[in-house]
Amino acid sequence: MKARLGAPEAITATAHKLARILYAIITRRVADSEVEAFKQTPATPDRRIFNLQKQATKFGLQLLRSS
Repeated sequence: MKARLGAPEAITATAHKLARILYAIITRRVADSEVEAFKQTPATPDRRIFNLQKQATKFGLQLLRSS
């Protein structure tokens, strides 16, 4: 995150994320689950492919999808 946003923004974003987690724990009275935190959503593979395609384009390459 630091590489994309810069140090001050990365610190703020991390603090905001921690605040949201703590708020959810306090309001729902449920312990934080590491499994839930790192669970992949259905959009995760699509987002990864999109980001890889962007990176490939930047280097003048093209990704081919195999089924």
